[in-house]
Amino acid sequence: YIVGLDPMYLYSYDKDKSALYRKITKGQKGDPGRLILEEFNSRYVFLDKDHDSLYERLAEDPIAKKVFEDSGGYVFKLSPKKDEPQTKQNDNLR
Repeated sequence: YIVGLDPMYLYSYDKDKSALYRKITKGQKGDPGRLILEEFNSRYVFLDKDHDSLYERLAEDPIAKKVFEDSGGYVFKLSPKKDEPQTKQNDNLR
């Protein structure tokens, strides 16, 4: 859960990652699934309906699969390609 409570927590922790996060959420970075897996060590993306550009990029990303949608937003699960190493994390949500 990277910035759900307040984006200032991420900004205070790491200004560069905060800037990358903003670019990803605005749809300004290609390959968002890989970036989120590698840079934020996250296999899930919770996305509200106000992020159309990122939604479009994730919908086209081969490692992102939409696993939930309701009137408030979407959840995408990120799975690395078979030939890519797994990220270092505990995946308790399989």
